[in-house]
Amino acid sequence: MDNATVHKTPEGLQAIRDRGSALLLLLPYSPFLNPIEKCWAKANQEVRKISLMTNEILADCKEVAAKTVTAESCGNQREQARLKNLKKKEKENKGKSSLNGMTVTQKKEYDAAIMRAKQEAAAAKKAAEGAGKKK
Repeated sequence: MDNATVHKTPEGLQAIRDRGSALLLLLPYSPFLNPIEKCWAKANQEVRKISLMTNEILADCKEVAAKTVTAESCGNQREQARLKNLKKKEKENKGKSSLNGMTVTQKKEYDAAIMRAKQEAAAAKKAAEGAGKKK
């Protein structure tokens, strides 16, 4: 859990203990461990664009900001991390592999073709072993 005060109230802590669980807190301000932070950052970005004079303006602004927070704008954390790692590996392996210059889709297709070939080879080996036992 994050370190928000509301998460550490005596009632909340007791409810956690009553269920046989323990409270594990994240490091102080660790947005990389809490993907919702990216959504809040997007909403805050929209709110800051508007000069707030009254609570009504703030309420309207919250509605507008909430509509801008989508799965696409916040991003799929796992997919973004995977693509970032893939780009990093491509950069590290530049000139070391025959796979350079392939797009992510091409690499996926290449990997799928390798897996199919391995599966076919394993199936053929199993069939050959089965035929050998029947003799």
